[in-house]
Amino acid sequence: MAEPIMVNAGRTGARSNRRQQVLIGILVVIALGALASKVLFNGGGGESVDDSFPTPPVSTPDVSTDSGPAESGFERVAGPRTGRNPFTPLIAPAPAEPVAPPAAEPQPEPALMAAPMTPAPPVVRSFTLVDVYTDGTGIPAAKVRIDEFEIDVYVGQDFAESYRTLSLERDERCGVFLYGDRRFSLCAGETTQT
Repeated sequence: MAEPIMVNAGRTGARSNRRQQVLIGILVVIALGALASKVLFNGGGGESVDDSFPTPPVSTPDVSTDSGPAESGFERVAGPRTGRNPFTPLIAPAPAEPVAPPAAEPQPEPALMAAPMTPAPPVVRSFTLVDVYTDGTGIPAAKVRIDEFEIDVYVGQDFAESYRTLSLERDERCGVFLYGDRRFSLCAGETTQT
C-alpha cells in the first residue's frame, strides 16, 4: 500500500497569502497611478471632467475654392479633395534671375588661322665704333653711331635700349660691347650689324 503524501499546510497557506498581498499591492499601485494622472492632466479639481476628445464640427469642404482658416479656429489642411498639393510650400520663393553665360572670346577668322605664324624679323641696326678717347676728367669714353644716331658712352653704361659698354682700350682704340646677350668687339672705324 502506498504511503500517504504529507503536505505541509502551513507553507501552502503562507504562499497563497503572499500571492494575494502582491496582487493587492499591484492593484493599489495601478489605481493610484490612474488617480494621479487624472489629477495631473485634468487640473485636479473636484469638478467632473469630460474625458472624451473634442470633435471639430463637421463641414463639407468646398472643392472649388481654397479659402483660409475654417470657422472652428483650425486651419483647414489641404488634401487630395481640394486639388492642392500638400508638399507645395505656402510661400513661393522669388524666381532666380537668369545668369548670362560668360562672353565668348572673339575667334580669329579661318583664313588667318590657316596661315602659319611667322615671327617678325629682328630689327637690324648698323653699329659703328667711331673713336675711343679720354674725356676731360681722364675717364675712357667712346663715340658710337647706331644707324644715324651718335652717342658718347662709358664703361658699364647701358644705352640705346639694348646695348652696354663692357670695356674700352684707349691705346688700341677698341671696345667690347653687349647687344642683348650677344657680345662683340670693334676698333675705331669698324662697323657691325646688330
